[in-house]
Amino acid sequence: MIRMLTLSLVILRLLLPCCVKAQQPGARYHSLEELLESLAGELEEQEEELTAWLEELQLLHENRVNINKAGREELLKIPFINELMAAEILEFREKYGPFFTVYELASIPSINREIAEKLSFFIVAGETGSPGEPDSLFKRKGYHDLMVRGGRTFPTAAGYRRDGDNPPAYQGSPEKIYTRYKYELPGKLQMGFTGDKDPGEPFMRKPARTGFDFCSYHAAIRINDRIPVLVVGDYTARTGQGLVLWQGFALGRTSDVMGASRNQSTITPYTSSDENRFFRGAAATFKMWNGSLNLLVSSRKTDANLAIEEDSTMHFTTLQTSGYHRTCSEISDRKSVRHSVAALFYTVTSSRLKAGFTALAETFGLPMNQGEQLYQKFLFRGKENLNAGIDYRWVTTNVQFYGEAAVSRSGGMAFFQGIEARLHDQMQLSLSCRHFQRNYHATWANAFAVNDKANNETGLFAGLRIFPAAKVTLSACADWYTRPWLVYGTASPSSGSEWMARADLKISRRLSGTIRVRSRVKPAKDHDGNLYVTETGTRDNLRVQASYLLNDRISLQTRAEMSQIRSRDRENGIMISQNLTWTPAKGPLSANLRFSWFRTDSYDTRIYTFENDVLYAFSSLSFYGEGIRSYINIRGNLTRNTCVWFKIANSCYFDRDKISSGHQEIGNNSKTEVKIEFRYRF
Repeated sequence: MIRMLTLSLVILRLLLPCCVKAQQPGARYHSLEELLESLAGELEEQEEELTAWLEELQLLHENRVNINKAGREELLKIPFINELMAAEILEFREKYGPFFTVYELASIPSINREIAEKLSFFIVAGETGSPGEPDSLFKRKGYHDLMVRGGRTFPTAAGYRRDGDNPPAYQGSPEKIYTRYKYELPGKLQMGFTGDKDPGEPFMRKPARTGFDFCSYHAAIRINDRIPVLVVGDYTARTGQGLVLWQGFALGRTSDVMGASRNQSTITPYTSSDENRFFRGAAATFKMWNGSLNLLVSSRKTDANLAIEEDSTMHFTTLQTSGYHRTCSEISDRKSVRHSVAALFYTVTSSRLKAGFTALAETFGLPMNQGEQLYQKFLFRGKENLNAGIDYRWVTTNVQFYGEAAVSRSGGMAFFQGIEARLHDQMQLSLSCRHFQRNYHATWANAFAVNDKANNETGLFAGLRIFPAAKVTLSACADWYTRPWLVYGTASPSSGSEWMARADLKISRRLSGTIRVRSRVKPAKDHDGNLYVTETGTRDNLRVQASYLLNDRISLQTRAEMSQIRSRDRENGIMISQNLTWTPAKGPLSANLRFSWFRTDSYDTRIYTFENDVLYAFSSLSFYGEGIRSYINIRGNLTRNTCVWFKIANSCYFDRDKISSGHQEIGNNSKTEVKIEFRYRF
């Protein structure tokens, strides 16, 4: 690790240009794409939820919140704003009047200039709109938003080809097709439809001639101030600290040192293409008794692995979450079990205290039996489950306390407690502890933990952020955890840890740099003679990045990332990437491109990377072996209301003659992905 840190300083110096010919004021993030890539770079391994979160940010950017009109709840929907910040924004506004610019937020003690810069993509100050919002006519009369996307990978994988007299394993074509329509009258009405077909899934083919494999729809209306939300169709719900109910994205343990706290209690229309973490039914929010009462019901069929008992009764072993329905086996699991949910959560808020109660009941159409392995002994079994929880948040001048306690029908309990404090104008501290019993069961949990299902884990997290100078931000955090019972991949109760340290530097008006080191100690099952034992392995990651603005149209970003596994054998990996973003002040075209080279000793030292993509399509990929990855992503404004995106990407490997295996095998050392997307707003 010391050698990696020393090497990082050398690489950062090499990545920075030797001279800059001109100086002009420049921000750390010159476009929303750069900000999203920076955020995703900390979360690349949370691939399943990352896309939905980035889509939320993109939508929020297009409908920015007016900081002078937003209340407490609306402020908390904005990323990077917690309860302490929201309270100080409202206090500042009441004391000094409206904000004239977004960067005035930096005068608030809990918000520095870097956070204000991030917020500038999602909020607007003053009375008027912003360039990211719909036109004023659209805001008065509503607008339609239609988007169509298609994509394909070349050459064709083995699953699409006949094997002698046998038909192809995949029942559909290799194209990915996505469409979304939305009508919105801002603040009053929203309705929409989403259709998605993954590669290999049938689309308008015999014998069924089905359309999109996944269809989602919703209608949401604001009736009045007492019933601000009424949703029919698909929606998501979030409340508390995620021990009972939290759908959608949540920050991981070392992605944001101040990100342990959850701040929302909301019901939101669902517009993503993820086929799992949403409800289908009806939900409403009622303002009463100095608080908000949220009621919801849901019933939909979900994918599951079916099995038959010895007495010929049927059960399912696990819920399928891949969303793929390409082969006969995958299709047989599609919508095989009905999953019904009824829940309520009530939140009351005062100037300093916020308290809530959550209750959730769920039933499955078939009993769940997850197996008889030793690590499965305390997992959920049966058809019915109940959860109840209480949560709170107390905010004072420089400190906020928050937490949640929950129980499931099995009697298992879960606890989470945290504190965030501003020790000084240049220092922030976050501490949290968690204890989840092994028999606590919560299908819809998404907790701040190694196991987001909030069971079989006890842990302690500490994070610190320091602003030693105007152009320097230092962040560090550590997490320690134990598992009192076995989990998949271990032979005994186990423990692990993770820590991260990061330095963000604004070197000049045009140059900025980042150094990040992360280390994970993770338990895993191994052989010791005739016995299975649990041993620990350490994975280290080092990232060094330099971003520089050549002029007001072109920005460059150079990154080197290294990974290392320390166990019985030591393995290494490296990836070096060069990005170029071209955004002219005027003109219909903009583009970004990347060229990367990578080499790793094995799959265990694979390197994750986030890629810019067409609108609302985000790519989080991992690479191992040796090769190069390149892509170009182009946006064109055909008319005032019509845009088109085009992306072509290529992966070429030097250490193999084929890519992947099984049905996904490509008999070549390279593959090319092509995407095109149209959007029309009227």
